[in-house]
Amino acid sequence: MDVVYLLEHFDEDAADDEQPYYIGVYSTDLSARRAVERLAGLPEFTSRAGDFLISRMVLNEDSWVSGFFTYDYEVE
Repeated sequence: MDVVYLLEHFDEDAADDEQPYYIGVYSTDLSARRAVERLAGLPEFTSRAGDFLISRMVLNEDSWVSGFFTYDYEVE
């Protein structure tokens, strides 16, 4: 099983509904954590250092199989 680590940053102050910024894809968790350490010191990220997310992704495997869903409700 081949695994990679996706690094994203979320800007909660952005007006675009908190869309993530994709920073990079790394071969190890340690490499992704080191990238966070490097980036956290930059002016763009110093006040938002806790907004990084590292996700473990398995290659050649679907990660979102449930798809979209809708709510059925009645308007009174």
